[in-house]
Amino acid sequence: AGNAGIFAYEGDYQRNTITIRGTKVSFHYPQTNREILQHLDFQIHNQGITFLIGANGAGKTTLLKLILNELQPTTGKIEIQGVPAKIKSASLFAFVPQRSVMFTASVTANLLLASQADPTKLPALLQQLQLDRYAADLDQTLQPNQLSPGEQRRLGIIRGIAADRPFIVLDEPFSDIDAVNQQTVMQLLRQEAKKRGVVIITHTFDFVTAADQVLKVGDHHDN
Repeated sequence: AGNAGIFAYEGDYQRNTITIRGTKVSFHYPQTNREILQHLDFQIHNQGITFLIGANGAGKTTLLKLILNELQPTTGKIEIQGVPAKIKSASLFAFVPQRSVMFTASVTANLLLASQADPTKLPALLQQLQLDRYAADLDQTLQPNQLSPGEQRRLGIIRGIAADRPFIVLDEPFSDIDAVNQQTVMQLLRQEAKKRGVVIITHTFDFVTAADQVLKVGDHHDN
């Protein structure tokens, strides 16, 4: 039912501005008083690129969970504006984790899963990320144990894009990928950012341009 809602709304979300607005967001886990996030204000729109940048343990994952509504702020609030009440917030996001699980199934089945995305877009996406051998035959069976970490990560990114949500959130998408493929991934994400909000969690400023929004999360380590 969640999917049905977002796909019914699909024609509108690219014309409407959807904003994730954080106001004075602070967070600490109940077992500790040390605040991981303090008085954070931000706006993330359904166009353009936002980088969440910080060292390991600085609070990037916590902020991600707050944005995805998996956690609630200790103080402050996060609102999603511009979305009809009937649309579940979870259906606004495609999340690409650090390690996307692939299955022994066809390329198409792996990349579309249960989403109602358009399979005709897959060959071009695969070719753009240097995965031509999969683009040539979408019905071939994927063997997960034969994928390199970089291939697995790039396939996960394509899966997230194919879900066609207003926002795509990627956790460390450049790890396990060589420099050339990092550039092709970034090129694809910039292309996607013209029609959806792209949120990139990373520890590096290497890919940031003046047009991007940067949310710098903490400068302490959380062991």
